Amino acid sequence: PAMSSFRPDLARDRHLLERLIENDPVWVVANDHLEKMRFLETAFLTQQQTIPVRRLSSIIAEYGVIRVDVLKIDVQHGETEVLAGLSEEDWPKIHQVVIELQDYDGVVTQVIDIFRCHGFRTDVAIIPLHENTKVRFVSATRE
Repeated sequence: PAMSSFRPDLARDRHLLERLIENDPVWVVANDHLEKMRFLETAFLTQQQTIPVRRLSSIIAEYGVIRVDVLKIDVQHGETEVLAGLSEEDWPKIHQVVIELQDYDGVVTQVIDIFRCHGFRTDVAIIPLHENTKVRFVSATRE
């Protein structure tokens, strides 16, 4: 589900989803306040699961990947951990990265620093749906 996270925070995540609903013109036209409240209540029904976690470099090795044209990361508060899962010898294989993240605790700056240390130029963007939220898109391209 869209709100899945390794580190859920009900208040923060609900606030984000409320902002996204308010910014979505299709939702605003098609749904009323009561429908919004029902949706928000069901969006945060919780279920914990134990799942295996693998380093990105182990997947690159398993499949013999020699080049990654675009790596897309959207992991709800686990972006730096995904990047930490790349071994130094795998960084040159990556040519472009796009990450959707929420800029809490300076994570955008952390991610930009990681990319710059590995020879990427970066850009940070926001789309209209994410106005008045901390959601950002960081794109990194090999220089």
